[in-house]
Amino acid sequence: CQTLAQAFVQNETWQVPTLIRLRTQNFGSDALYRNDPNLIYVSRATRALWEQLALEYVANLSASTSATLKQYYGLEQKVTKMLKQSGVKMMAGSDTSTSAVWVIPGFSLHQEFRELAASGLSPLEILQMTTLNPAEFLSRQSTMGTVDVGKNADLVVLDANPMLDVANLSKIAAVVMKGKYFSKAALD
Repeated sequence: CQTLAQAFVQNETWQVPTLIRLRTQNFGSDALYRNDPNLIYVSRATRALWEQLALEYVANLSASTSATLKQYYGLEQKVTKMLKQSGVKMMAGSDTSTSAVWVIPGFSLHQEFRELAASGLSPLEILQMTTLNPAEFLSRQSTMGTVDVGKNADLVVLDANPMLDVANLSKIAAVVMKGKYFSKAALD
């Protein structure tokens, strides 16, 4: 993995860990996902498909294979931290699709923040993976990625400092999109 990390740095290869996608895949039968209150935002057809896929996945795995996959997730977290420490450029994402069982668009990104923190990344690193780094990846630092005069007026306003705790990224007070303000009440 360290050799791969060095190649990523040398070749300027970006990495998006999508840990929440990996976690929901390896822990698909976890009640945490099956009973997620945010499933109300997922169509009944997709929820039914996810339930079917999760049951099939569990039914087709031996107990030892399931245990191995759960242990493997811990290794994926360690590799994520090692890649970051090695200087690999990274962005946050969650890899949503109908086949990404239990990965709910929007909410899964906040779950990804928690998984990245559990892997040992700092709140600053995670915040940069969602703001500054994508702007750099897209070569759009002149219009996005930081709060500066003349840049796009797209902001997420938080109720608490995300530098103190990554969980504060979920404490959304308002959103400013294309210069238009949306209060917490409007977002709800």
